[in-house]
Amino acid sequence: MLRTNAKTVALGLVTLAVAGATILGWRLAASFYHAGLGLLFGYVGFFAPDRGTVRPMVFGLGVLVLVTKTLMVLGVWAMFDHLSHDPIAVTCFVVGVASILASIYLPDGHDEGT
Repeated sequence: MLRTNAKTVALGLVTLAVAGATILGWRLAASFYHAGLGLLFGYVGFFAPDRGTVRPMVFGLGVLVLVTKTLMVLGVWAMFDHLSHDPIAVTCFVVGVASILASIYLPDGHDEGT
């Protein structure tokens, strides 16, 4: 189940990156960010060597995304006195919290056959 979650997040982020670059008119950096994060989750979901590495990697990616973006938003707020609500910030918070919760609560998926 956790590996399926990582695959779903990966496909969603890569799709969001393509849609952001072509349809939504996002800056190139935002699209590259979403595509890169999608590729990291894709590695975990599709190519992780064993089940034992999936849970810590999903948790670690969630913490990494959540902590770095929180520090960046707080830094912008401290320097320029306004909060950032760009698509990268929203995606980071959603993906970070969801990944941490998924790594804690979703089963390993020993009956999935993957």
